[in-house]
Amino acid sequence: MSTPRPKTNQISRHVFSDMTSDPTYHRLSAPYRRGGYMFMLLEDCRAFPPGRDRIQASLAQSGSSVPGWETTVARALEHSSPHQGGHLPYLGEALEDFSQFCLHQVLQFGEAAYEIAYTDPDADDHWQAFRLALVHPYQRRFGRHRHYKAAIQEFPGEWVTIPDDRIVVFRLEPKELRNALKSAVNALNASSMNWAGGIIGLADAGIDIGEASRADAALLARATRNMGWNARFQYQKYATGPYLTLRDFRFALLEARLRGMVVRGVQEALDKTVPVLGVRSRLAVECHPTTAEIDSAMRELEAGPGRDKSLWQLERPIVL
Repeated sequence: MSTPRPKTNQISRHVFSDMTSDPTYHRLSAPYRRGGYMFMLLEDCRAFPPGRDRIQASLAQSGSSVPGWETTVARALEHSSPHQGGHLPYLGEALEDFSQFCLHQVLQFGEAAYEIAYTDPDADDHWQAFRLALVHPYQRRFGRHRHYKAAIQEFPGEWVTIPDDRIVVFRLEPKELRNALKSAVNALNASSMNWAGGIIGLADAGIDIGEASRADAALLARATRNMGWNARFQYQKYATGPYLTLRDFRFALLEARLRGMVVRGVQEALDKTVPVLGVRSRLAVECHPTTAEIDSAMRELEAGPGRDKSLWQLERPIVL
């Protein structure tokens, strides 16, 4: 009796614990899940913010066209998020879903590695589709991408190497921004509000709650200065309107850079599948502001109102 053909050639294997329907739940320790600032940041930071028009994502194929290629790519991105149960029929929705789960990894660990696993072999064992599978645990050592496979019964755990043409790493650039984000995350983790009732419990120790709240707000404002996150308005009453608006722009700029990181990473994955699947395509995403547009708005705000504009027009948050 012949053995069944494999469905995929994936090298890595997911190692998840405490899995729930929430894509962030199993990746966070208990203090975060009780309402810490880090959990709030992961909920608020999105490459494709909600409340706007549907993402306009498309694939332009060069050379011979392959019917249903957008659906193939959408399924590849959909299967990258193990918390999703249903099929996402639209490329834009699949990209949004993938980006959110990817950002959770990038914000917490600085990077997210995905293996390009080919699937659906035909009768001649030619791969017809692919998926992006999260590689965790992951490390880069001596220029090699490695994944740790945990021990199973009598088989010991081991580090396995994933070839360069089979992996895509999402990492925020430039390095200065990545370092600033890391510092902000460390500060958020150290905040007293990461523990449930932490600020209120200070009253039992004879510490003034009002002073502790102001100190915590100052810590949040300093820690998130470069990313612009408003920390759910924890420091709003201590800041001026123009300052808050400028921070809104900074946060929008961070999201735009994260959006660019996701789009470039997915495009890199598409490029790496060309030798195997033979389909060359270019991903295009519209309906969201670019970094250049946000930079221009920030310069206008910092320069102050012109003769034909009032301070209120610059102070209020604008719809990007």
